[in-house]
Amino acid sequence: MTNYKQFLETLPDCVVVFDLEGRMLEANQQAAETYGCASVEELLSSGKTAFDVIDPTDLERTAGTMQEALSQGVMKNIEYNLLRVDGSSYPAEISVSVTQDENGDPTGFVSVFRDISERKRMQAALEETEAKYSAVVEQAKDIVAITAGWALQEGTYKPCKHEE
Repeated sequence: MTNYKQFLETLPDCVVVFDLEGRMLEANQQAAETYGCASVEELLSSGKTAFDVIDPTDLERTAGTMQEALSQGVMKNIEYNLLRVDGSSYPAEISVSVTQDENGDPTGFVSVFRDISERKRMQAALEETEAKYSAVVEQAKDIVAITAGWALQEGTYKPCKHEE
């Protein structure tokens, strides 16, 4: 295995190399598994293009992102909904850079991405908790201040329990 391949396989993120038509040329095992394939070979032989793995709701903005990447050379931390081979959709954060030949002409794209489903779930839970506590504080007749394990109620600090 070359150093390049070893490097790709040690990354925790998914890496896929596409040509200018969106065909997958290379990928690491993390990408194959995230897409729902057992191996890189299975992913690459699937015939899927970049456009096949993007959720239809995000396809329209894909062409603009690719054009922007071609003009700027790189696009970072773009959120897209991607598709697994079973058709299920998941949120991903993607960074793309343009590959070039020896003359500096674009030959394709390197896409580095990660599944951010867990981050999205945690963000939603945090927003729900913040909304709940905000409503409690806004409706309280007394002054309420929450600190680490203690709450100020009626001018006195009292221990409070954290509920999950």
